[in-house]
Amino acid sequence: MAAVTTTTAFQDELRRALPRAGGARGLLLLPALALLGTLIPARLGTAFLDPIYHVFYTALAVLFGGSFAAQGFGGERERQFLINWTGGDAPVVLGKLLAATLWGWLCWLLIYGASLARIDTAGGAMTLPVFTVFGAGVLAAGAAWLSAAAGALLALSTQSVVTARQLLRLGFFFILLLVVIVPRLFPADVQASLRALLSWNSAGHTMTIAGAGAALLGLHLYRRALRLLTEQRTGLSITS
Repeated sequence: MAAVTTTTAFQDELRRALPRAGGARGLLLLPALALLGTLIPARLGTAFLDPIYHVFYTALAVLFGGSFAAQGFGGERERQFLINWTGGDAPVVLGKLLAATLWGWLCWLLIYGASLARIDTAGGAMTLPVFTVFGAGVLAAGAAWLSAAAGALLALSTQSVVTARQLLRLGFFFILLLVVIVPRLFPADVQASLRALLSWNSAGHTMTIAGAGAALLGLHLYRRALRLLTEQRTGLSITS
């Protein structure tokens, strides 16, 4: 087989975006979610300016990016390609993960952007700090990369797209539950300090730092996925 570079693997994944996203039904889900997203600022009014609501939108990048990656590594066709081709593992794995990350981030951008547009058309009284929006973008990118790497690792481990997606969603909702519940167990002064990290003035910096941390954790999972794929290919070559 011809050598596959990171760029060609990335482009090949994007050409398969439709089946990766669940076909036409999956694509129709995006504008529907974007429309629903506009209802949030419309209902909350000025309360929507609270940065914590913008952090919640990151869930979109996580779910879409991880699901895309799971499909790219857990499908039968994809596994046969990964196992049988003769090139190095790193370029194709990285290209696939970057495509999944971009997909998750673009899905987030579409739905989040629709909500921001709703702010602009709500009478002009509501404004959001630019750095908060920037921080939300960095956080979404880091979270999409982390989720994509996790989706790839789970798909390679379970060799099942469905199982990988289910585990990814269960893990996400478990972490979300911990984030909601655990801070409530701290003393009131600690809770106030944690809440201050997402205040009007600090949210942009907090989300940017959190996005960078998610990217670093995603890099670790990427290396684990790469190592697992190498072990699987080596094991098959020994037994064959």
